[in-house]
Amino acid sequence: MKGTLAKILAGVGVAVAVLVLALGALVAVFWDEAKVRGQNLVAIFTEEPEYAEGFANREETLEYLTSHPEDFSLVVRNASEGSSKAEIEYLSDEPNPLASTKKIVVLAAYAKEASNGNLDPEEEVPVSEWEKYYVPNADGGAHPAAMESLGIATDENGAATDPEATATLDEMASAMISVSDNAATDYFIERLGQEKTRAVIEEENLAGQSPILPISGSMLVWNGPDGGGAPNLAQMSREEYTAAVMRATESYASGEYPGEWREGRAPLGSLVEQREMAAKYETKGAAEDFARIMAGAAAGEFISPEASGVMRRHLEWPMESEANKETFEAFGAKGGSLAGVLNQAVYAAPKAGAFSGETRVVILFTRGMSVSAWLGATQSEGYSDFVDALATDEIFAEKVERQIREKEGSNGS
Repeated sequence: MKGTLAKILAGVGVAVAVLVLALGALVAVFWDEAKVRGQNLVAIFTEEPEYAEGFANREETLEYLTSHPEDFSLVVRNASEGSSKAEIEYLSDEPNPLASTKKIVVLAAYAKEASNGNLDPEEEVPVSEWEKYYVPNADGGAHPAAMESLGIATDENGAATDPEATATLDEMASAMISVSDNAATDYFIERLGQEKTRAVIEEENLAGQSPILPISGSMLVWNGPDGGGAPNLAQMSREEYTAAVMRATESYASGEYPGEWREGRAPLGSLVEQREMAAKYETKGAAEDFARIMAGAAAGEFISPEASGVMRRHLEWPMESEANKETFEAFGAKGGSLAGVLNQAVYAAPKAGAFSGETRVVILFTRGMSVSAWLGATQSEGYSDFVDALATDEIFAEKVERQIREKEGSNGS
């Protein structure tokens, strides 16, 4: 695949795929080798094994999506006023597990507070405060990558070795988006308070968005003693689940949680178990809401021009590439991946081609994927190539629009 956009987006999924593929080895050593490795292998060989090698190109991805019509939401839109080229809205209001895509909403809350003067982006934060929420070996290498980008040395678990190390709030926001650092996300959720993200959801009318809970606490409740996995979680009400996540987050941040989590020996379950919990308990959101967020941020109209500017500064991390500067006027992206879930949220303003002079927004949320299809998609370029083409290739975008309409017609929609 040749698309620059696709290559960058592929990295978002690959990091998480490597994490989950490593679960077989990680958990085998520290927890229950037979159970986890066995469940993963059985799932790969029995759940659509034909997809285990992934999607070779955009056409194979389109074929997969149209053959799984209940398992994805898609919004493609020209944010430029007065344009309607190859626009698509498919199951755009369907609640979808967000995975790391929810970090866009956390970024929006940060941007609002930074732009109105309630937060100083240059405030220095001790890295030890950031790392209160870091769960080693459970973030696809995001936190070690963030430390490396800041020139901070780390130990074997990816935690900073210098107790005096600091980072600015803006550097942490960058880590949350560019490398998808979970610990930075939780820091902002706790620093801002639930009311700040809730205010963005309510004031911007993100009707499909559920409350955003800390990632570390969710992981602990899904896999640790606070929740005990899917069977025990099924007995909890949503209120009880939320309370359990908040308690686990506080306990972990205060250093009270079992040492195995801090030592990189987190007892995570199999892909099948993780997929079940992601489908039931992960924060949900609608593709239409994220299309409005991305279009609004690109146009300087989401929350306020100042807040949109803060968001763009972080969402457009791919524009650091000289190749992207040659190809796009602007390009912002955030992906997300959990077992069975693969999401991309993009805006792109190509310099050439049919869409030059316009800003394209592409939101693709995929849910309920088989283990083989999910692993294959996160390791191959076809999925991200599909997103690339919708943003830059009018002929392919029109083909997708046509096939989606045909699928809707055959379903009686």
